[in-house]
Amino acid sequence: MRNFKFLTGYVGPTLVATWTPDIENNLFSSNGIDAERELTSLLSEQIARQIDNNILTQLFRESNEGMRA
Repeated sequence: MRNFKFLTGYVGPTLVATWTPDIENNLFSSNGIDAERELTSLLSEQIARQIDNNILTQLFRESNEGMRA
């Protein structure tokens, strides 16, 4: 069983992908899909989206606080 864990903390909950070597070999032999590369790409995209969301949320909060003053 293989595990990837990405960025615990700032981004929120830990993102984890788990798969077995059998699944990885099956995907590659049947479809030419590199499971590790695909999962890394998907998790990286999710991390980027979450960081962007955190930045936008922070900017929104700061802009609303400035309007109240």
